[in-house]
Amino acid sequence: MKAIVIEKHGGSDVLEVKDVKEPELPSGNVLVRVKACALNHLDVFVRNGIPGVTLPHILGSDVSGIIEKVGKNVKNAKAGEKVVVNPGVSCRSCAQCKNNDEPLCKEYKILGENINGGYAELISVPAENVVKAPSGLSFEELASLPLALITSIRLLRRAGLRKGQTILVIGAGGGVSIMAIQVAKAIGAKVIVFSTNDEKLKAAKGLGTDDVTSDEEYDKVMKGIGGVDAVFDSVGEKTFMRSLKSLRKNGVLVTCGATSGPKAEIDIRHIFWKQLTVIGSTMGGRNDLKEGLKFVEAGKVRPVIAKTFPMERAGEAHDLMESGKFFGKIVLKIS
Repeated sequence: MKAIVIEKHGGSDVLEVKDVKEPELPSGNVLVRVKACALNHLDVFVRNGIPGVTLPHILGSDVSGIIEKVGKNVKNAKAGEKVVVNPGVSCRSCAQCKNNDEPLCKEYKILGENINGGYAELISVPAENVVKAPSGLSFEELASLPLALITSIRLLRRAGLRKGQTILVIGAGGGVSIMAIQVAKAIGAKVIVFSTNDEKLKAAKGLGTDDVTSDEEYDKVMKGIGGVDAVFDSVGEKTFMRSLKSLRKNGVLVTCGATSGPKAEIDIRHIFWKQLTVIGSTMGGRNDLKEGLKFVEAGKVRPVIAKTFPMERAGEAHDLMESGKFFGKIVLKIS
């Protein structure tokens, strides 16, 4: 089969299409014919080099496709089904897994990071990791859903966001931000989006956002509404302290990333004076994916695609990801 393989860490030029051996099909697994795979910042981080990655390696966490074969002891999946793949692989039997806390499982792995991912014509995953695809969506649209959808569902649940509350989403354009906006609206929250990019603010408004704010208006807007109940900040270093300042008393800041850098200076007094909560959250579980797909099926959440590339142009797709000049998901057509 063909796959995009990295044999060394580096820039987008290390992505090469090669002929590789088809993955094995152990008991309990299914073999998926990959039709599309969406990009994430994780792909760039792994490509550049992070601890624990064995080379050669195949990137790609967000997969849609068709089940080609099923292994022994697989009961709830069959060949020919159109599916999306949950990118988190866990033991499925520990207390954390049974409590829908798969990301806390000691054996937790992410497709494209700890194990080979979806930049390939075929991928082998546990049968529990495939979910029947909602109808009416292309493979490219389906591939843009899993990671961002489960991450947004979990982080908003952990933040305790409720109907009628107000959440501020820092940054617009990335997959998780776009999903967080839509999921928050689906549960009845008011959503404000901050970005330094006017085009992205305009696009965010098209998702049903209640209000948007640029850098120049930010402080005025926050003062005018008296702060927000929750902030979703995946930008990190550049925005973290201002996000804390934007919270009302008893507010919650939830983060799942640090795209501008991992080290932020914090005035701790804001945390204890206003009795704030800071929560880390990442990825999600099987139930999160199923819950999120219900929003998709109900038309309350929709995939947003920035651009699609053939797998042979994966380097261009990575360059676009690193530029930040996009709104939505960047997707590779695989087979």
